[in-house]
Amino acid sequence: MKTGYLDASSAILLYKAHLFPELLDTYNMRMAESVYDELTCNGYPDSIYIKKCVVENRITLLSESKFTPKPLQFREDINSLGKGEHDTLMLFQPDRSSFIITDDGKAARCCKKHDLPFLNALLFPRVLYMADRMTEEKYNQSFNMLINIGRYSKNIIDIAFMSSLEELQYFLP
Repeated sequence: MKTGYLDASSAILLYKAHLFPELLDTYNMRMAESVYDELTCNGYPDSIYIKKCVVENRITLLSESKFTPKPLQFREDINSLGKGEHDTLMLFQPDRSSFIITDDGKAARCCKKHDLPFLNALLFPRVLYMADRMTEEKYNQSFNMLINIGRYSKNIIDIAFMSSLEELQYFLP
């Protein structure tokens, strides 16, 4: 099973779009403790659910002590990110089956610049659809829900909608 390193923005969107259970059934999920802290603050609608997922070992928490060595330029590039995004990228361990899930624009640009595989929440239903794990009707419903609750530019929406099987192959379960 592939491993996703999840940041808070994507977790919130996937939870609100009722896709979090599918996410956990599709990938091994890892989360920085700082992301967990952000998601489990009082008042967040998903805090109880996220806590339960950690207790049930459906999400693995990673601490700063697990930061992997990164090149100086990479560390400089992520200094302007929020703590959760910063920690997610520092904890990411690239291999043939791991990737980052982020909806933060700066984090996504850093992933592109350093050739790190990543998805945004909007691409997740597309991946499920391409893998025949989601019906077209459910895909359209989920995609549109994410557009309505997320802050996606027209360009990001178009890219997600037009992403081909070949482009998403790496992320298929």
